[in-house]
Amino acid sequence: LWGVELDPTSTDPRIPVVLSKFLRANPGDFKAAETSLRSILVWRANFDIPTLLTSEDFPEELGENIGVIRPKDVKGRPVVYHQYSGVDHKAAFGDLDRFVRWRVQLMELSMLQCDFLHADSLLMIHDYAGVSIFSYDRYAKAASKKTISILQDNYPECLAVKLFIHIPWWGTSIYKLVSRWIPEATRKKISIVSTAETLSVLLTYIKEDDLPKIYQ
Repeated sequence: LWGVELDPTSTDPRIPVVLSKFLRANPGDFKAAETSLRSILVWRANFDIPTLLTSEDFPEELGENIGVIRPKDVKGRPVVYHQYSGVDHKAAFGDLDRFVRWRVQLMELSMLQCDFLHADSLLMIHDYAGVSIFSYDRYAKAASKKTISILQDNYPECLAVKLFIHIPWWGTSIYKLVSRWIPEATRKKISIVSTAETLSVLLTYIKEDDLPKIYQ
């Protein structure tokens, strides 16, 4: 699971770190934690994660212009950037199953960068610079809803912080709509950041030299 073999005979110090995610996601309920782990392992087998990581490629519209992993933050966590300006929603999100497989691949590659000794979760940054209020169409809405569902069901306690940056005046209203699908525990990890605040907030998490040039 995320590069850690869950061998009960192993003394690998990363194993309890991985398993603790399920206990934190189900506080005080060992049975629920066990059920969650089993369910996720079944989902991963059905989704065929090994093939996704080794044999699946995606078209240009699903690439670094939408999601990319960059150098780690000040706590050693992988940083995943999502940028939405200029994205052709029908091309990127129209094939929902394809988009979901791409998004899960990105999540898996991100988690594989965690060492589960110093860092076991991600910093996610969603950049809305230049995004129009009219861009939240049916394609974006369906992709957002499906992604939230899969990530919250199959990646417990894998999110450390999520920053929505360069949020325009209408962004808060859109977030309120989307947040209906987000668990309260996850909402507490989310910050809505205006354009004026973006750089200062980013610098609290990431060294300036590690920021993409567009933010420096």
